[in-house]
Amino acid sequence: MEDSGRTPSSTAWQATIPFFDYIKAAGSNKTISQRHYVHAEIKNDKLYMSCDCNLGHKGALCDHLVRAAGGDIFLLANRSRENQDALIQLWNYAATTRLYSDVCDLAEIRATFTQNERMLNDELKKRNSPDFNIKLKDETDAKIKNLRAESRRIKCIIASKEAEILDFLVTTGYSLDTHTKRDNALRVLEYVSNDKYDKSIYLPIFLPEDADNNGWYMPLCSAFASSFGLVTAERSKFKKNYTVRIQTDNFSFSEGYIFYDSPLARKAGVAWGDALPHIHNIVQVRDVRNAEKDGKIIPIIKFTTDTPTKGKVFVELPVTDFIKYLICGEL
Repeated sequence: MEDSGRTPSSTAWQATIPFFDYIKAAGSNKTISQRHYVHAEIKNDKLYMSCDCNLGHKGALCDHLVRAAGGDIFLLANRSRENQDALIQLWNYAATTRLYSDVCDLAEIRATFTQNERMLNDELKKRNSPDFNIKLKDETDAKIKNLRAESRRIKCIIASKEAEILDFLVTTGYSLDTHTKRDNALRVLEYVSNDKYDKSIYLPIFLPEDADNNGWYMPLCSAFASSFGLVTAERSKFKKNYTVRIQTDNFSFSEGYIFYDSPLARKAGVAWGDALPHIHNIVQVRDVRNAEKDGKIIPIIKFTTDTPTKGKVFVELPVTDFIKYLICGEL
């Protein structure tokens, strides 16, 4: 099967994209919106990125770089067509590097740290409770000691991973075409679908704006953003609310949804008669039901595939496997 998830390499491209951030005004308790810039550049088939926010000035990895690589238009300080096009082009490049894989690895490590901290807090609450059984003191103190040591160890790993990502972005450069958009979509899907971790990340499974090629077997359009768990969410900083886009595992499909293996089928201005010769598979959701699997309730998608060689075939898959099929075209 042809892998359509690559973006042709370019020897020279750059863009400076304005984002906004909330900061505390110097000498007062006021919160102000400050514009900062993410600079992205392609040199010798490598992607470089930097940010001039406060964390960026300190040589730290900021979320702005991750959100920019994920095409988050909601943080643009100016949503002009030029800036949105630059952001989409940046996503086109970033999604063919190992950056997505590295960020997912970092998210998993951070989630492990959060989980460990929760266990530590539970033991501390137990230890400080008036009802605490003094006979369990030595055992509980040993648990607390081990959990604290584990938190320190994980924090070191997090710092090392953040430094590695930042070094690649700023100094070494992420090589293009080391991954496909399809690879990275599957990696993000794996992360958000894993019960061990908090199920959200700033990297999307797919970009719902006007990207020419998202690398999927079944190309998507923006109308399906929420169905594939890509949602807008409210965040707060210094008591100021703002909107970000995050990828979750809140997948929702309905009977009648139809997907085509050619982007021409949804392209504005293209007549159906012109698109039809390019369509080789039509997928239609026939039913959605919940079922229990490993003690968890998950959606089961019943759908048909309709191809010239096999005709109409009925298939039933858990929702995550259904999405994998739309990405890869493999049952």
